Amino acid sequence: MNCCIHSVYFWDNIPETISDIYRIFKHEGTVVLTFSDGKNGAMSKGIKDMVEQQVIPIMKQNQFKNIEMLEGPNSRGYHIISIKGEKYMGQ
Repeated sequence: MNCCIHSVYFWDNIPETISDIYRIFKHEGTVVLTFSDGKNGAMSKGIKDMVEQQVIPIMKQNQFKNIEMLEGPNSRGYHIISIKGEKYMGQ
């Protein structure tokens, strides 16, 4: 499994990076991309939009399967979400 914690905000090219992540999994693997989408109950629309309009659709285009959004745990008032996707043997 590969994890990316709070770095997606700094990627120059989200589609290219997600494509590269898929490519480096030779046969199978799981990727988890973690974001903070707000603090103390205030949600960031920018992060939500990035996840829903870019990250998830791009993961689908790159043939990741079982894509799901996971919430929590909250840490020091920050609300945490993760997007998980899998590549299976033979894809």
